[in-house]
Amino acid sequence: MGACAEIVAKKLAKNIYLLFSSTGGSVEHGITLYNYLRALPCGLVMHNIGSVQSVATVIFHAADIRYAVPHSTFMFHGIQWQFHAPTALTHTQVEEIKSGFVHSENRFAAIVCGRCKLTEPEVRALFVKGETKDTAFALDKGIIGEIREMKVPVNEPFASVSG
Repeated sequence: MGACAEIVAKKLAKNIYLLFSSTGGSVEHGITLYNYLRALPCGLVMHNIGSVQSVATVIFHAADIRYAVPHSTFMFHGIQWQFHAPTALTHTQVEEIKSGFVHSENRFAAIVCGRCKLTEPEVRALFVKGETKDTAFALDKGIIGEIREMKVPVNEPFASVSG
């Protein structure tokens, strides 16, 4: 988010071109980043250069223009909850976690369905199966607009961001 803010603030480019590969992470953080990227006052291009997994598929859908290199993949699965140690929970806390699961999956599904040709039943089936899909599937379902080799546009600013 900081790198994008700097590019926009300094008017370094009309478009931000993200070479993207991610194993995902926190659903809350992923949806926040999706909303942030959608709000940027410039064009956004995403290019899957390896594997876009889990909530990173939501982030990937922030761009209006989306590409993937020929041998890249997209992995979909349901929401997970991580407990780091033996944990005692009250009934109320279990219900809170369950509510969080339901709302996170609903938001995830709504974003993806709203930005490509996948239907809600298809997204829900992918959540249950935990499937990795290839570029042919991604192209057919509108996750990407084109399968193409990675090429950074000439004379565009270039930066490396990891997180």
